Amino acid sequence: MPFSLFGQSSTTIDSLNQLPFEQKIQNANRLLPRYLNNWKQFQSPKYNKRANETAANISLLLYYQGKYDLQIEWGLKAIRGFQSRHDWEKVAQLYGEMGYRMKRHNMILAEGYMQRGLHLAEHKNLDQPLMGLYDNYGVLKEMQEQWDSAYFFYQKGLKLKMRYHDQSGLPYSLNNLGGLFLLQKKYAQARPFFEKALQVRQSLNDSIGLCETNLSLASLDQAEKKPIKALQRLDFVVHYAQRKGLTDLLVQGLQQRASLWNSLGKSDKAVSDYQEVVRWKDSLNLSTMRAKQTELEVSYRTQEKEQQLHEQELQVARQKYWLGFLVLGLLSVLGIGWLLLRQQKLKLLQTQQAFALEKAIQEVANQNQLHEQRLAISRDLHDNIGAQLTFIISSIDTLKFAFPALNEKLTLQLDRISEFSQQTIRELRDTIWAMNHGEFHMEDLKMRLSNFIEKAASVATSVQFDFQCTPEASAVTFSSLSGIHLYRSIQEAVNNALKYAQPNRIQVQVQRINNSLQIEIRDDGKGFDLENVNFGNGLHNMRKRMEEIGGNLEIKTLTNHGTQILLQLPV
Repeated sequence: MPFSLFGQSSTTIDSLNQLPFEQKIQNANRLLPRYLNNWKQFQSPKYNKRANETAANISLLLYYQGKYDLQIEWGLKAIRGFQSRHDWEKVAQLYGEMGYRMKRHNMILAEGYMQRGLHLAEHKNLDQPLMGLYDNYGVLKEMQEQWDSAYFFYQKGLKLKMRYHDQSGLPYSLNNLGGLFLLQKKYAQARPFFEKALQVRQSLNDSIGLCETNLSLASLDQAEKKPIKALQRLDFVVHYAQRKGLTDLLVQGLQQRASLWNSLGKSDKAVSDYQEVVRWKDSLNLSTMRAKQTELEVSYRTQEKEQQLHEQELQVARQKYWLGFLVLGLLSVLGIGWLLLRQQKLKLLQTQQAFALEKAIQEVANQNQLHEQRLAISRDLHDNIGAQLTFIISSIDTLKFAFPALNEKLTLQLDRISEFSQQTIRELRDTIWAMNHGEFHMEDLKMRLSNFIEKAASVATSVQFDFQCTPEASAVTFSSLSGIHLYRSIQEAVNNALKYAQPNRIQVQVQRINNSLQIEIRDDGKGFDLENVNFGNGLHNMRKRMEEIGGNLEIKTLTNHGTQILLQLPV
């Protein structure tokens, strides 16, 4: 009994898979559930080939239902199955079919699938699928108006069919080439291909092909202003299609002939043909309805057989029920345990997140408080100490103006006090500027340095200044403490060069190298002997500043060969 059922199931599956193409697409809505039901039975390796063919048919029917993403998914299932069996002809053919189906929906995807099929077939010398692949790829190129490429692939398909004497496939390639030249309005080149296709189809007595080629030739005759010849061809199509029962082609011929009558001013004949089109379309709908009735009857008988099979399967299912119930109970216990554990982990995670949030809020509050304190200190420095120093400078200027007869030593001393006060004010402003920034961008320091160097250049007019900062260095950020120490060190280096080196040129270059900010201050002055020099407060302060912010100071100099000071700070 099991063997008998297996044989019946296999026969049913094979008969479905081998249905003609037209029957599949005309009955897509009814057949798709049956193919999907068959797919569920493929649990044994014996079903591999049938499974692959079933997946390919599911892909085809999904495409004609407009479900393009799903048809790709099932098409790829079929391809993977045929690949596992090393059935490369099927793989190449399926890639080509998927590409051809997608031509009006996603040309990029269509070309991708088509190219995979072509590459596989050419690599493995699979000439049979190549005949169709070349024609179909030519259609894709034609749709993109890539005429030369379309012609190239049509010709390749034609040559392959001629080599294998594929008489039934040959006129399709010929028709494709004629249609390509017709689209380009190269009528003289189109005609030989159509006439050769007509000759082959006459020898094969191919009813559908004869009508299709005559329709193409009628379009060509009409384009070449040969309406009488076009009418003769269309008359042939109408009478021949009507006699052979080719309703679709009959409707096409009537529509094309009505359009031609209309262009010739024969409106009465055009109306007559249009009425025939309506009548035959109604007839076609009636035929479709009768086919639907037959389909329903077949479906009913098939469902009866499937119901018998279902009852037998139900008996097996009842035996599996209790085993499934026990397994489900065990899984439920495990699931509840997992949920309890997960809930405990979530609670712990929520506690950790709440603590982290509270800590972050406190850090923001501390930062705001610190910023307010910095602002308050900077206001006090500016309003109190800055005002007092300004008063001292003003008082000295008043004394010098009020007592012009002061002796030279006293005047010199007053000038020194005034200069010192002005220098103190400048340094105080720099300190306030640094305090008002929680962190520094190198771009801020760059602007400050540019202003300082411009002022130095205006005083030392005989010295040429050059300041450069690379884009990578401009993006560096650091603390306000690091910023003020860097600024002071660069100031000190430039001032020392002006005061002692007698240079013609001073260069300041800022760059980022790996994880280090490097600032080089170079002059071409007289230099000094590092072994015998007595480092003053300036160089000592520079070294100390760099050490405080985790940086490094390096000095390179030779007598009469200039000086190079390198400041390095990790960032």
